[in-house]
Amino acid sequence: MDSNLTTLLPSVSSETPSWTFPRESAIVAGTISSIMAILGTIGNSLTIAAVFKSKRKIAATGAFILNVAIGDLAYCCFCLPFTAVYHFHGFILGTMFCKMFSYIKFTILGAEIFGIALMALNRFFFIVRHETYVVMYTPRGTTLMISVSWLFYAILNLFPLSGVWGRFGWENRVNACSLIRNDSSGFNIFLMLFSFIVPCITMIVCYLWIYATVHTTNNKLRKHSTDLSLLSSHLRKRRDEVKVTKMMAVIFILFLVCYAPYIMTTAFDREVTIPKLHVAVMLIGSSNYCINPLVYWLMNRPLRIAYNSLFPCTRNRTRIKILQAAPSRSQANEDIPDISVYNIQQRPKALEARKEFTNKSMLALAKQPSGDCR
Repeated sequence: MDSNLTTLLPSVSSETPSWTFPRESAIVAGTISSIMAILGTIGNSLTIAAVFKSKRKIAATGAFILNVAIGDLAYCCFCLPFTAVYHFHGFILGTMFCKMFSYIKFTILGAEIFGIALMALNRFFFIVRHETYVVMYTPRGTTLMISVSWLFYAILNLFPLSGVWGRFGWENRVNACSLIRNDSSGFNIFLMLFSFIVPCITMIVCYLWIYATVHTTNNKLRKHSTDLSLLSSHLRKRRDEVKVTKMMAVIFILFLVCYAPYIMTTAFDREVTIPKLHVAVMLIGSSNYCINPLVYWLMNRPLRIAYNSLFPCTRNRTRIKILQAAPSRSQANEDIPDISVYNIQQRPKALEARKEFTNKSMLALAKQPSGDCR
């Protein structure tokens, strides 16, 4: 009888490892992963739609934002749902799927880091080496950079996928498919150095160099420029460039904050003595893929306008705000001067012309049909 019962029950093998991670913690981790998957999918889908709606899609900056958003969307659509499945149900999808899942996850992660580094280099060349920027950041050059970032990590991760160098597999202590932490081949150390530490140092150097260049240039202009209108125009242009650079720097800082705990925990606790800590820092790292859309909306005005235009109830309000902010540039046939270059005596007339144009524009918009805002 016992022998018959034994043949009916599945044996515990490398294909179906036993469950060692605390069940209650796994349910919490699975729930958090599911929520992040939903929020990240919505946010990054809106970001991609907003970039295509915005004129920024034409520039290299928009292409790099789009690249990171696509990577974030792929992670939220594919990696986070299966992470939740593993937390809820354990190792149920087999060894081959586990390895492929790890391969895709680490390829997306590597391309994400590379994509954020490309953002930093883009801003560096735009502000510090603009003559080189014009040559490098053509549509073909930008496409090549983005393609190389994905292709490089797709090839690199073939080594642990095949077991030639490093190993992908099931980590029972943290309830996840990942790189085997205590592997002695040295691939984990190489990946940490080449895919995290070196790009982070590069980005820090780029942003510090940008800050020093902008600060020095502005100080020189203030000291030596006698043409106030020219100085005002230059500072306004610089301010727009710095805003985009600040947004990309914030994207990098958030990535660093989210993934530094994961990298440090993996490096210093290779034997996984505190499994719950490992799962917690993995979830913190995954949250990075959900928060980037919020940064774009808060810190980038053209993208914020594009986001708002996706919803009918905010479309007309957004158009009115644009007209209020810059009515003198809204219609070419309206001869409304830019008041920034006028002297004190001429400004009242220019301001009155702007006010009249804004009132006409708002009245015309009010007559147009709008979406249902209820």
